[in-house]
Amino acid sequence: MSLPTKDDLHFKAIAGEKVEESLVDELKKAEAPGGGNPPAGGVAATAQSIHDRQENAKHVAEEITSKPEAEITKEDASRMTSAESRAMGGIRPPKDTISAHVQSVADHNAQSQDGQAASED
Repeated sequence: MSLPTKDDLHFKAIAGEKVEESLVDELKKAEAPGGGNPPAGGVAATAQSIHDRQENAKHVAEEITSKPEAEITKEDASRMTSAESRAMGGIRPPKDTISAHVQSVADHNAQSQDGQAASED
């Protein structure tokens, strides 16, 4: 098996494919066979960065989706979209992602709150 290039890793991130910690470790060993640190800006560093951003998006998703749907806000949706975008190499997440669902729930909640406020006036 040949090791991925930086471009391969970026395409993987854009496609929403997970960069596993085992791949990061394999790349570190390949770039620093003597056990030292791999070069800054190398393939291993790129893989580590993508992996870390994907893990962050996973944690943000877990935090937000653990809330009752009625409590999900537009701020939650913005945070989720931002984290997911970073995990996907900076692109806007597609319609079938967690951030799209969170945005839909947040929009519904905001409309419900606006409707309640209008009926109370």
